[in-house]
Amino acid sequence: MEISHDLAQLDFRATCDLLKASYWAGQRTDEINRRAFENSVCVMALIDGRQIGFARASGDRAVFARISDVIVWPDHRGKGIGKALVEALLGHPDLRTVQT
Repeated sequence: MEISHDLAQLDFRATCDLLKASYWAGQRTDEINRRAFENSVCVMALIDGRQIGFARASGDRAVFARISDVIVWPDHRGKGIGKALVEALLGHPDLRTVQT
């Protein structure tokens, strides 16, 4: 499994579709998701270049950040991928000074 912060690797359609199926993001439009992703530190989990997970952190990137939209594709759940995504966000250079 590979972890990437490169939004160029984001499978936007698959991520939006999975989020829209969730209880917390079902009412979001693609445009709202696009703006949210662009204004956040995002992380993707990939296997052989194929995305299998997503998470993001938003905030001032200095002392405050909120982790949200942690989601793993159904076939890959229960394997620690969500935990790896959160750890990748917490270790991101832009978020190192955020207080946990």
